[in-house]
Amino acid sequence: MAQIPGSKEIFISIAWAVSTGLIPFLGSPMSFLSSLPIVLAFTFSMVFIRTVLIDVKDVQGDRIIGKETIPIAIGKGNTKIILVVISILLTVLLIVSPMIGWTSGFSYYLLPCVVYACGYLYFYHKRLIPSGLACEGITDFNFILAGVMVVIWRLFGT
Repeated sequence: MAQIPGSKEIFISIAWAVSTGLIPFLGSPMSFLSSLPIVLAFTFSMVFIRTVLIDVKDVQGDRIIGKETIPIAIGKGNTKIILVVISILLTVLLIVSPMIGWTSGFSYYLLPCVVYACGYLYFYHKRLIPSGLACEGITDFNFILAGVMVVIWRLFGT
C-alpha cells in the first residue's frame, strides 16, 4: 500500500491536538466550547511546524528509504511557505479570538510560542541551528514555553 505524502505529519499533529486539546475539554463547562477550535488550531499548528521541520532536517535519509514526507512531496521551498502561512494564520487567530469573545486574554500569552517557532524555523533555514538532538531539543522547548506561559498567565494574567 502506498504511503500518502504528509500523512505522518498530519496524523501526529491531530493526535497531539486530540490528546492535549480535545480530551481535557470533555470535562469542561459548555461555556468553554467556543475556545475549543482555537486550542485545537494552536496545538495542531505547533506540532505540525515542529514535525515538518524535523522532516526537512531528515529529507535526505527519508528519500533514501522512500518515506513520503511533505518536504519530499512538495519541496523545501513550498514547505517553508506553508509553515510561514500557518504561523501567520495562527498569529492572527490568537490575536483576534479574544477580541470576538472566542477565548480569554490567555491567547495573547501563547503568541511567544508562535514567535519562538518562527525563530527556530528562521535560524534552522539559515543553518544556524545544528541538526540532530540539538535541533530536536530546540524545537521541543516550545512545548515547555507554552507551559511557562500558562504559569505566567496564572500569576499575572487577568
